[in-house]
Amino acid sequence: GGMGFIFDPSAKPAALKELGNLMLQTKRDMEYSLPFAMDPVVFDYRVNDHGTVAKLVNDDVDDGASVTQATRNSEESSTLGPDLDELLQEQEFDKEAQEQIRSDLRNGTIGLAKNRLSLESKLEDVTADDVIV
Repeated sequence: GGMGFIFDPSAKPAALKELGNLMLQTKRDMEYSLPFAMDPVVFDYRVNDHGTVAKLVNDDVDDGASVTQATRNSEESSTLGPDLDELLQEQEFDKEAQEQIRSDLRNGTIGLAKNRLSLESKLEDVTADDVIV
């Protein structure tokens, strides 16, 4: 799951930080009532105006031109921004936690069907302050 937000460019840096803080605080406020697989994460995605690009290369050309062109295209695409590994490291992405979540989802340990209280649960002493809207 996830959400997307678009911010005014002049407010974006502060808004991204505030959004991350707000989501983390909400998780902490609710984590004893609702299951959370991980802390929320805010990513700053950029639009790739070039999209996915491919070039048809003639297999009959045997002079290394296709390898040179592929290398040049790869170098040009790297100027679009940092690669995925750099972005994940910058955002402190936890690959082990992600793989554990993926494994838990696949084996049914967690998931939408599990994201609920059992029918036998009893909620007592609930006050208006316990409800977040």
